Amino acid sequence: MAWSDADADEQTLPTPQEMKVFTVLCRVRTITEAAGELGYSQSQVSRILHRLEQRLDVRLFDRAPTGLTTTLEGEAFAETCDAIRGSYSTQMRRFENLIAGDAGQLRVSVLPSMAFAHMGEWTNSFRASFPSATVTVTDDISGNSLEAVLSGDADIAISACLLRGPAGGERTLFSETAALEVVPLLEERFSLVSPPAEEPEPQPSWETAFAASQVGFTDRTSIRRCLAVIADLTGLGYHPGTLTNSPLTIAGLVEAGIGSSIVPESNLPLMRIRSLRTQQLPDFRRVICLVFRSGDNAPLVRRFASTLLQLTSESHR
Repeated sequence: MAWSDADADEQTLPTPQEMKVFTVLCRVRTITEAAGELGYSQSQVSRILHRLEQRLDVRLFDRAPTGLTTTLEGEAFAETCDAIRGSYSTQMRRFENLIAGDAGQLRVSVLPSMAFAHMGEWTNSFRASFPSATVTVTDDISGNSLEAVLSGDADIAISACLLRGPAGGERTLFSETAALEVVPLLEERFSLVSPPAEEPEPQPSWETAFAASQVGFTDRTSIRRCLAVIADLTGLGYHPGTLTNSPLTIAGLVEAGIGSSIVPESNLPLMRIRSLRTQQLPDFRRVICLVFRSGDNAPLVRRFASTLLQLTSESHR
């Protein structure tokens, strides 16, 4: 009988049952407890573990009267099992949403400023057309939102991914977007936010703004990445001494007189609880995008994206 590569894989790859038994043993550390939790006999658990170690040709546990201890190979295999379970869950969610159609679940990761300004309108409009859909919204900074889409923890992100210059050219802010589909949704200008006691220039330049900006955002935010690109393009320095991810914290620090800050326009409504001076800056715009996995054919992802694109198109007419 002919022997194929597929047959060889069947002989060497662990089965779901073996991985489940191994995972439980990693947690409870005894054959007896694992058998009780799994509903197997102790001899069944022992046989399954022995078969798995033979299949992998490694010892996964050191045995002792007090229980089991994972070997280095066992720790490495535990990480492999975690990755396999994560990938399995992600792919099953994608499949379930594909066959569920309009009745599926949609997980959205969105910038806090966009959630505050637009998510209510966007969600209401989407659910008016697709009332059977379940929408779960998580707010996070751009870098984390993109990672959530890549890992399968989010189906779609509303994230700032591009910087648009005065001549219309664009710069990508995050390398992660190379593996994702990115659709521009809307754009916004930047503003210089200053303490209330200061008397800033009537029309501040980027040079003035960078010199005054002592409070800024961390590197994982699209705001900091936008400003780093602008500084590079204009040949100016940008070195804020106090960093945070929160527009509310920015507002408090600026009001306290630590220094000015540069923020996108969508952050300003979040900062109105403070008495601050705001002035629009010229030329550059942050581009908010819809981001999802390339080739994702889940109906709700495409329909949600279409809904938002239609709404933002109508608002700019």
